[in-house]
Amino acid sequence: NDFSSAGKFHGLEKINLNAESNDPTLSRSNLCWNLASKIGLPAARVNHIQLFINDSFYGLYTNVEHIDEEFMEIRFGNKDGSLYKCLYPADLLYKGADPNFYKEEFSGRRAYDLQGKEGPDAYKDLVHLLYILNNTPSAQLSCELEKVLDVDQVIRYLVFEILIGQWDGLIYNKNNFFLYYNTRNSKFQIIPYDLDNSSQLRPLYTKLLAVPQYKERFSFYLKKYIDSLFNESQFRLQANLLIQQLKPYVEKDPFYSLANGF
Repeated sequence: NDFSSAGKFHGLEKINLNAESNDPTLSRSNLCWNLASKIGLPAARVNHIQLFINDSFYGLYTNVEHIDEEFMEIRFGNKDGSLYKCLYPADLLYKGADPNFYKEEFSGRRAYDLQGKEGPDAYKDLVHLLYILNNTPSAQLSCELEKVLDVDQVIRYLVFEILIGQWDGLIYNKNNFFLYYNTRNSKFQIIPYDLDNSSQLRPLYTKLLAVPQYKERFSFYLKKYIDSLFNESQFRLQANLLIQQLKPYVEKDPFYSLANGF
């Protein structure tokens, strides 16, 4: 929609083409986004594309759905909530009551980047969530946290990070996730982001698993998905099928061998 504000392609305003230069198989993002969707997470849709510019072949890319207002409308039925893009060092620790504390910039961008316009109540919903997460005694945490957070969905997301070995996400690297304040149920929900790179303090992980009922639910989901969606033979079969599908196009890709020395 750069040339026409009403411009859309199949209902979307943006197209993201990723070269997957961290992944010599070009398959990780595709496999992981589809697994996230099967687990029931609000996951981006993804497919592979060949890119041609003026009839010249520019290689094979993944086309990953952009997380924006259109994404919110499709997944949650509304787009008027607060959407925060959370990048390193977004550790979800409570810094204080002043919303400005959460607008710190690192390498020229915010760790908690509110997408869209900032109104007078900007960041207050995030501050409230982090206060409850970090300051509520364990005995009351489940009661208070479930008022402001879709806990079951977050537990499934944490299981997902463990299953795919996501070292560049929330648990390990305090990076690469979105938080959306859903006005339909007045709760925050978590959205995966940037899955090509599949011992530190992380309150959303450590505090949830300190509650016995949440730890039990975490273990339930972990076993369920290992036994069904993520068993080795099934996942290896899916990976091999995808890699074989991509192989002819990778062999023709003039830029493939230049990616990060792989």
